[in-house]
Amino acid sequence: MNSERTINVNQFINSRGISGGQILIVFLCFLTICLDGFDAQAVGFVVPVIGKEWHLAKTQIGTMFSMGLIGLMIGSFVLGPLADKIGRKTVILMSAFSFGLFSLATAYTQTIEQMGILRLLTGIGLGGAMPNLVTLTSEYCPQRSRSFLTTLMFCGFTIGGAGGGIIAAHMTVAWGWRSIFFWGGVIPMVLSVILAIGLPESIRYLIVNEKPQEKVAKNLRRVAPDADLSGAAFTLTEQRLAGFPVKELFGKTLAVGTTLLWFAFFMDLMVVYFFTLWLPTIIQSLGMELTKAAYVSSVYLLGGTVGGILNGKLMDHYDPYKVLVGSMLFGGVAIFIVGAVTHWLWLTVAMCFVAGIGTSGAQVGLNALTAAYYPTQNRATGVSWGLGVGRMGTVLGASLGGILLAAQWPLFAIYSLFAASRIFCAGAVWGVRKTKRAEIAFKEWQEGHAQGAKGAADRAAAAAVVE
Repeated sequence: MNSERTINVNQFINSRGISGGQILIVFLCFLTICLDGFDAQAVGFVVPVIGKEWHLAKTQIGTMFSMGLIGLMIGSFVLGPLADKIGRKTVILMSAFSFGLFSLATAYTQTIEQMGILRLLTGIGLGGAMPNLVTLTSEYCPQRSRSFLTTLMFCGFTIGGAGGGIIAAHMTVAWGWRSIFFWGGVIPMVLSVILAIGLPESIRYLIVNEKPQEKVAKNLRRVAPDADLSGAAFTLTEQRLAGFPVKELFGKTLAVGTTLLWFAFFMDLMVVYFFTLWLPTIIQSLGMELTKAAYVSSVYLLGGTVGGILNGKLMDHYDPYKVLVGSMLFGGVAIFIVGAVTHWLWLTVAMCFVAGIGTSGAQVGLNALTAAYYPTQNRATGVSWGLGVGRMGTVLGASLGGILLAAQWPLFAIYSLFAASRIFCAGAVWGVRKTKRAEIAFKEWQEGHAQGAKGAADRAAAAAVVE
């Protein structure tokens, strides 16, 4: 009877091909991530213009960058765990709408203090959206193509940033910097309505939180419309754990991996946001006009797009940890070369593209790796807190960039410093791999020990029967 059927959602999704519903989920999440990339790169161009208009020092510009990044950090820390309680979709909608609202308000600011507060609030919305978009995409994708589709979705950040820089430069010249925040606010608010209609809730969230089976079936039909789900009960491979979600990240099997992942996020995002936010200013300081500097800076983010897709594809076919370590070290070499050849424009452009592959592209892969590392019941918490700790790195990258430039450090020294940080980032990912392998070996030992004990008990029982 149908009422007696039980469907394991993990196995169900993994056993099927990619449907139109799953492509729609990836696309909608991609569009939302684009907003984050657009905001980051557009602000990188707009803030120097505001700095000239309001007579701001580089350290003040760095503080402005940092306010938005602190908001991103708060959003990741607070709204990620909240999604494990109220749902991924709910938090994504709240985040997209609030991000748009506060960005729109920023267009009407009159003082640096007002802008700082609004950038903080805008960042909170963005910070809450990103980890839940990564988690939702990951949970709806079959395991064999999960890394590729998740990284493809996350490439919205680099594509949005690449387009955002060019669009922002031309709009600033044509209509002034306020137009960037105006349209950067209207579009997310419209998109939040589209997301409310087209984006499903996480099926795994519904099961873990014991929502009605009919609601689970309704959401699952959006990605498998041809499946017979009538009267079925739904289960997960993972079981719900009790306790505070963040505390669960430091259980005996996850503690070391969580610590290393947090360190990797911190070091990686520090470099990514230094490039994203300060590269436009650095390029303009070399004598290039705003619109041309936009195209040069966008090359870095285009490299991130290529790197994200390439990393995702390789991670689905090879050891994902080895792929990421190689990508991060590759990016470090490119950053070092960028600092050494700033007087050769076209070589600088080429190395910026390569650096994007190994930094922003590696960050995309790191998100996918983290989503796969944690079990369902605290996956959103794991991704969001990893990104939240990483946001501390973004604040350091933004602030340190302003401090070093204000102190007139040579560009070669600045880039060498950030290039060296890639070694530590790669080392942390390699440490997670070693930890994961040790965890698997321990589980295999436990299973073997249990089977051995069961075998001994069976033999003892059989001997007793013989006697």
